[in-house]
Order: sequence, then C-alpha cells, then structure tokens
Amino acid sequence: MFYYKNVRDDSETINKLVELAEKYPTEDQDLYYSRIRHQGLKWNYKRVRRVYLLLGMNRRRKVRRPVPSRVKVPLIVPEQAGDTWSMDFMCDVLMNKRRFRTLNIIDDITGKLSP
Repeated sequence: MFYYKNVRDDSETINKLVELAEKYPTEDQDLYYSRIRHQGLKWNYKRVRRVYLLLGMNRRRKVRRPVPSRVKVPLIVPEQAGDTWSMDFMCDVLMNKRRFRTLNIIDDITGKLSP
C-alpha cells in the first residue's frame, strides 16, 4: 500500500521564527505568531506551531538577571577585649518537646559570653 507523504517547504517560516527568536529571546510561540500576523503574513497557527516544535524552541529558556557586585570591605580587627561583640539566636528542644530560644552575645576576642 502506498501512502502519500506531503512535501512542505517551511524554509520561510523557519527563517522568520529564527529571526524573531534572536530579536525577542524570552517570548513564546503565541507572541511570535501574533507578531507574524501583524506583519501581514497569513500563516495559520498550526503551521507556526509545527515549525516551532520542529526547531525545538518549546524548551524553557531561563533569563539570568545580573547580580550587582558588592563592595568588599575588610573586617574590623578589634584591638582589645570588649571592642566588638557578635550576637546569635540559638534554638533547642527539651525532652518534653518544648522549644526554647536563647540570645547569645559573645566577645570576639575572648570568646566569653556577656553577663
């Protein structure tokens, strides 16, 4: 039995989608289709969808946002005990499942807790 295989020339559609993908990399197929229609091309939705999937453009593209560089400031070295202190919350659970939190304030040089 012979089955007819339809030969399609999608080179124009491929070129247009690649051009739109380079110009608007974060948009999806629906927005590309609306841009194609606004340009006056009367391609149907199924044709654009078929070529879009054929090109593998349906995969999600993550856009990396630039992280601002932080200003590096050297740490202050204390000269004597009591100049700088560090503070931290700690949490624990007793045997009867009761939770409690403590605030610890520690001298940076001696490592002793504040009174």
